[in-house]
Amino acid sequence: MAEAIAAHRQFRVFVADGAQKVRRSTAEGTLL
Repeated sequence: MAEAIAAHRQFRVFVADGAQKVRRSTAEGTLL
């Protein structure tokens, strides 16, 4: 159970990081 919670937390961090990179790219106009 603890492993599932840790994996889920890690996944959310990964998704949040990806979303941040997408927003940054969009702001720079490199991603349309």
